Amino acid sequence: MLRPTLAAVLVAVAAPALAEGTCEHWTFGLVADEGGDAPYAFVCPVGDDHSLKLSCSSSGTFFLAYLPGKESPERREGYEGRFLIDVDADTFRRTALLQAMDNSLFIDGQKLSGPLIAALNSGKQVTIRPEDGSAKGDTFTLSGSTAALKSLAGACKSVW
Repeated sequence: MLRPTLAAVLVAVAAPALAEGTCEHWTFGLVADEGGDAPYAFVCPVGDDHSLKLSCSSSGTFFLAYLPGKESPERREGYEGRFLIDVDADTFRRTALLQAMDNSLFIDGQKLSGPLIAALNSGKQVTIRPEDGSAKGDTFTLSGSTAALKSLAGACKSVW
């Protein structure tokens, strides 16, 4: 007879789990999405005050989904705005669209070989803020981003 503790460990090992992460480092894993479980690289999982995640988009590109912190102004459905993404000393300007379902800001079309993804791979921290100054934005660590983004790229190649 299996002891309850051993049985629980066997079930946990046998059943694939959705990724759990923290705000201390980037994680790669499957995250529940509208279409089922999807591969993501992320820091600060959804449900925290703020989060940043990347996943597969169209051929050879990623999208970023940024969920601003509670101090950010409320955005209305259909919102589109320019955001500054600061990775260490480099600044990137990108257009973000509000995703009404979860109130995240969606930035699409980031090439795997492009300068923003390269910066996310090698930087120490990233700050995302609205260009119009309406909020201070959020800062995230890039600790672990290289491994998480490499794993994401491998997973995305199977769907591109």
